[in-house]
Amino acid sequence: MSWRAMHEETSNTRLLGPKSPAGAVHESLPPLLPDERDVVRLEQPSAMPVDLRELIGRRRSRRRFQGGLSLAELGGLCWAAAGRTESGRHTHPSAGALPGTALWVAVFDADGLDDGVYRYVPESHALERRPWGAPGRIWPALFVDAGMALRCSCAFVFTIRPAETTAKYQGRGYRFLLLEVGHMAQNLLLAATAYELAACPVGGFYDADLDAALGCLPGQEAAVYAVLAGAREEVSPPCA
Repeated sequence: MSWRAMHEETSNTRLLGPKSPAGAVHESLPPLLPDERDVVRLEQPSAMPVDLRELIGRRRSRRRFQGGLSLAELGGLCWAAAGRTESGRHTHPSAGALPGTALWVAVFDADGLDDGVYRYVPESHALERRPWGAPGRIWPALFVDAGMALRCSCAFVFTIRPAETTAKYQGRGYRFLLLEVGHMAQNLLLAATAYELAACPVGGFYDADLDAALGCLPGQEAAVYAVLAGAREEVSPPCA
Protein backbone atom coordinates (compact mmCIF):
# COMPACT_ATOMS: atom_id res chain seq x y z
CA MET A 1 0.00 0.00 0.00
CA SER A 2 1.38 3.44 -0.93
CA TRP A 3 1.71 6.18 1.67
CA ARG A 4 -1.07 8.14 -0.06
CA ALA A 5 -3.47 5.20 0.13
CA MET A 6 -2.61 4.56 3.78
CA HIS A 7 -2.99 8.24 4.60
CA GLU A 8 -6.36 8.58 2.86
CA GLU A 9 -7.61 5.36 4.44
CA THR A 10 -7.12 6.86 7.92
CA SER A 11 -8.24 10.44 7.16
CA ASN A 12 -11.21 12.22 8.73
CA THR A 13 -13.54 13.77 6.17
CA ARG A 14 -16.49 16.01 6.82
CA LEU A 15 -16.17 19.51 5.43
CA LEU A 16 -14.54 18.92 2.06
CA GLY A 17 -16.62 19.95 -0.92
CA PRO A 18 -18.39 23.06 -2.23
CA LYS A 19 -19.43 24.04 1.31
CA SER A 20 -16.00 23.58 2.82
CA PRO A 21 -14.91 26.95 4.30
CA ALA A 22 -11.25 26.08 3.89
CA GLY A 23 -11.63 24.81 0.36
CA ALA A 24 -13.65 27.84 -0.68
CA VAL A 25 -11.05 30.30 0.59
CA HIS A 26 -7.87 28.48 -0.42
CA GLU A 27 -8.83 26.76 -3.67
CA SER A 28 -6.10 26.76 -6.34
CA LEU A 29 -3.49 28.67 -4.36
CA PRO A 30 -0.62 29.89 -6.55
CA PRO A 31 3.00 29.09 -5.68
CA LEU A 32 4.56 31.55 -3.27
CA LEU A 33 7.15 33.81 -4.90
CA PRO A 34 10.16 35.09 -2.91
CA ASP A 35 9.07 38.73 -3.05
CA GLU A 36 5.66 37.83 -1.63
CA ARG A 37 7.07 36.42 1.58
CA ASP A 38 6.61 38.24 4.86
CA VAL A 39 9.43 36.95 7.07
CA VAL A 40 9.56 37.40 10.83
CA ARG A 41 12.99 36.77 12.35
CA LEU A 42 12.89 35.10 15.75
CA GLU A 43 15.34 35.53 18.60
CA GLN A 44 17.43 32.52 19.51
CA PRO A 45 15.79 30.75 22.46
CA SER A 46 17.25 31.41 25.86
CA ALA A 47 18.55 28.66 28.11
CA MET A 48 15.93 26.61 29.98
CA PRO A 49 17.41 25.83 33.43
CA VAL A 50 15.05 22.95 34.13
CA ASP A 51 15.92 19.48 35.34
CA LEU A 52 14.94 17.02 32.59
CA ARG A 53 13.49 14.48 35.01
CA GLU A 54 11.37 17.17 36.63
CA LEU A 55 10.29 18.49 33.22
CA ILE A 56 9.15 15.08 32.01
CA GLY A 57 7.32 14.55 35.29
CA ARG A 58 5.45 17.85 34.99
CA ARG A 59 4.41 17.47 31.34
CA ARG A 60 0.64 17.20 31.00
CA SER A 61 -1.84 17.73 28.18
CA ARG A 62 -3.65 20.93 29.17
CA ARG A 63 -6.77 21.93 27.28
CA ARG A 64 -7.64 25.20 29.03
CA PHE A 65 -5.96 28.34 27.75
CA GLN A 66 -5.96 31.93 28.95
CA GLY A 67 -4.15 34.61 26.97
CA GLY A 68 -1.61 34.65 24.19
CA LEU A 69 2.02 33.70 23.77
CA SER A 70 4.99 36.04 23.69
CA LEU A 71 7.11 36.08 20.55
CA ALA A 72 10.00 34.64 22.57
CA GLU A 73 7.84 31.73 23.74
CA LEU A 74 6.57 31.11 20.23
CA GLY A 75 10.11 31.11 18.87
CA GLY A 76 11.28 28.77 21.62
CA LEU A 77 8.52 26.27 20.85
CA CYS A 78 9.31 26.35 17.13
CA TRP A 79 13.01 25.84 17.76
CA ALA A 80 12.45 22.95 20.16
CA ALA A 81 10.17 21.19 17.69
CA ALA A 82 11.89 21.77 14.37
CA GLY A 83 14.93 24.00 14.82
CA ARG A 84 18.63 23.58 14.21
CA THR A 85 21.38 23.37 16.80
CA GLU A 86 24.54 25.47 16.70
CA SER A 87 26.18 22.67 14.72
CA GLY A 88 23.35 22.77 12.17
CA ARG A 89 21.77 19.49 13.22
CA HIS A 90 18.06 18.91 13.78
CA THR A 91 16.76 19.33 17.32
CA HIS A 92 14.87 16.05 16.82
CA PRO A 93 15.76 12.62 15.41
CA SER A 94 15.05 12.59 11.68
CA ALA A 95 14.78 10.01 8.94
CA GLY A 96 18.01 10.32 7.00
CA ALA A 97 18.13 14.09 7.72
CA LEU A 98 15.86 14.51 4.70
CA PRO A 99 13.41 17.44 4.32
CA GLY A 100 10.40 15.25 4.97
CA THR A 101 8.65 17.24 7.71
CA ALA A 102 7.55 20.84 8.20
CA LEU A 103 6.09 22.94 11.00
CA TRP A 104 3.27 25.42 10.44
CA VAL A 105 1.86 27.86 12.98
CA ALA A 106 -1.61 29.39 12.85
CA VAL A 107 -1.41 32.45 15.09
CA PHE A 108 -4.52 33.83 16.78
CA ASP A 109 -3.00 35.69 19.73
CA ALA A 110 0.74 36.31 20.05
CA ASP A 111 2.41 39.48 21.29
CA GLY A 112 4.28 41.29 18.54
CA LEU A 113 3.02 39.07 15.74
CA ASP A 114 0.09 39.58 13.38
CA ASP A 115 -2.54 36.87 13.25
CA GLY A 116 -1.92 34.63 10.28
CA VAL A 117 -0.66 31.33 8.94
CA TYR A 118 3.13 30.91 9.05
CA ARG A 119 5.62 28.26 8.00
CA TYR A 120 8.60 27.87 10.28
CA VAL A 121 11.96 28.15 8.48
CA PRO A 122 14.44 26.25 10.68
CA GLU A 123 17.58 27.21 8.74
CA SER A 124 17.09 30.90 9.57
CA HIS A 125 14.91 30.45 12.68
CA ALA A 126 12.17 32.59 11.17
CA LEU A 127 8.45 32.51 10.45
CA GLU A 128 7.36 32.98 6.86
CA ARG A 129 3.86 34.36 6.62
CA ARG A 130 1.60 32.96 3.95
CA PRO A 131 -0.31 35.54 1.86
CA TRP A 132 -3.85 34.40 2.54
CA GLY A 133 -4.35 36.44 5.68
CA ALA A 134 -5.49 35.67 9.19
CA PRO A 135 -6.77 32.18 10.06
CA GLY A 136 -10.22 33.56 10.85
CA ARG A 137 -13.27 31.65 11.94
CA ILE A 138 -12.67 28.60 9.76
CA TRP A 139 -9.80 27.28 11.85
CA PRO A 140 -11.67 25.93 14.89
CA ALA A 141 -13.99 24.04 12.53
CA LEU A 142 -11.01 22.17 11.10
CA PHE A 143 -10.59 20.30 14.40
CA VAL A 144 -12.88 17.67 15.86
CA ASP A 145 -12.75 19.49 19.22
CA ALA A 146 -13.61 22.91 17.78
CA GLY A 147 -14.13 24.38 21.25
CA MET A 148 -10.56 23.75 22.32
CA ALA A 149 -9.23 25.06 19.00
CA LEU A 150 -11.29 28.22 19.48
CA ARG A 151 -9.68 28.91 22.87
CA CYS A 152 -6.01 28.37 21.98
CA SER A 153 -3.70 31.19 20.92
CA CYS A 154 -1.61 29.19 18.44
CA ALA A 155 -2.05 25.95 16.53
CA PHE A 156 1.20 24.18 15.63
CA VAL A 157 0.63 21.81 12.72
CA PHE A 158 3.12 19.17 11.61
CA THR A 159 3.09 18.14 7.98
CA ILE A 160 4.96 15.48 6.04
CA ARG A 161 6.36 15.61 2.51
CA PRO A 162 7.17 11.96 1.80
CA ALA A 163 8.67 12.13 -1.72
CA GLU A 164 12.36 12.04 -0.80
CA THR A 165 11.94 9.84 2.27
CA THR A 166 9.91 7.18 0.44
CA ALA A 167 12.31 7.34 -2.50
CA LYS A 168 15.09 6.30 -0.11
CA TYR A 169 13.21 3.99 2.25
CA GLN A 170 10.26 2.93 0.04
CA GLY A 171 6.96 2.43 1.85
CA ARG A 172 8.60 2.34 5.25
CA GLY A 173 9.54 6.00 4.78
CA TYR A 174 5.95 6.97 5.60
CA ARG A 175 6.27 5.26 8.97
CA PHE A 176 9.60 6.96 9.61
CA LEU A 177 8.02 10.38 9.02
CA LEU A 178 5.21 9.69 11.48
CA LEU A 179 7.81 8.71 14.09
CA GLU A 180 9.78 11.87 13.33
CA VAL A 181 6.72 14.06 13.86
CA GLY A 182 6.17 12.34 17.21
CA HIS A 183 9.68 13.32 18.28
CA MET A 184 9.05 16.92 17.18
CA ALA A 185 5.77 17.16 19.06
CA GLN A 186 7.27 15.80 22.27
CA ASN A 187 10.06 18.39 22.09
CA LEU A 188 7.45 21.12 21.70
CA LEU A 189 5.40 19.80 24.62
CA LEU A 190 8.43 19.69 26.91
CA ALA A 191 9.38 23.23 25.91
CA ALA A 192 5.81 24.36 26.64
CA THR A 193 6.12 22.77 30.08
CA ALA A 194 9.39 24.62 30.69
CA TYR A 195 7.70 27.91 29.74
CA GLU A 196 4.72 27.11 32.06
CA LEU A 197 2.34 27.14 29.09
CA ALA A 198 -0.71 25.02 28.34
CA ALA A 199 -0.35 22.69 25.35
CA CYS A 200 -2.28 19.70 24.09
CA PRO A 201 -1.43 17.35 21.21
CA VAL A 202 -4.29 16.81 18.78
CA GLY A 203 -4.80 14.09 16.19
CA GLY A 204 -8.47 14.80 15.57
CA PHE A 205 -8.87 17.10 12.59
CA TYR A 206 -10.41 17.06 9.11
CA ASP A 207 -7.44 16.22 6.95
CA ALA A 208 -8.30 17.59 3.54
CA ASP A 209 -9.63 20.84 4.95
CA LEU A 210 -6.64 21.42 7.20
CA ASP A 211 -4.34 20.73 4.26
CA ALA A 212 -6.29 23.25 2.19
CA ALA A 213 -6.12 25.88 4.94
CA LEU A 214 -2.34 25.50 5.01
CA GLY A 215 -2.04 25.53 1.23
CA CYS A 216 -0.52 22.03 1.04
CA LEU A 217 -0.32 20.62 -2.47
CA PRO A 218 -2.49 17.47 -2.67
CA GLY A 219 -0.46 14.31 -2.91
CA GLN A 220 2.76 16.11 -1.94
CA GLU A 221 2.26 17.43 1.60
CA ALA A 222 -0.20 16.47 4.32
CA ALA A 223 -0.93 17.40 7.93
CA VAL A 224 -0.55 14.49 10.35
CA TYR A 225 -0.45 16.00 13.86
CA ALA A 226 -1.03 19.24 15.75
CA VAL A 227 -0.40 20.85 19.12
CA LEU A 228 -2.70 23.59 20.40
CA ALA A 229 -1.05 25.99 22.83
CA GLY A 230 -1.59 29.15 24.83
CA ALA A 231 -0.97 30.77 28.18
CA ARG A 232 -1.95 28.47 31.02
CA GLU A 233 -5.15 29.16 32.88
CA GLU A 234 -4.62 29.78 36.58
CA VAL A 235 -6.57 26.64 37.44
CA SER A 236 -6.02 24.18 34.61
CA PRO A 237 -6.75 20.55 35.53
CA PRO A 238 -4.19 18.44 33.68
CA CYS A 239 -5.14 15.49 31.52
CA ALA A 240 -3.06 12.42 30.80
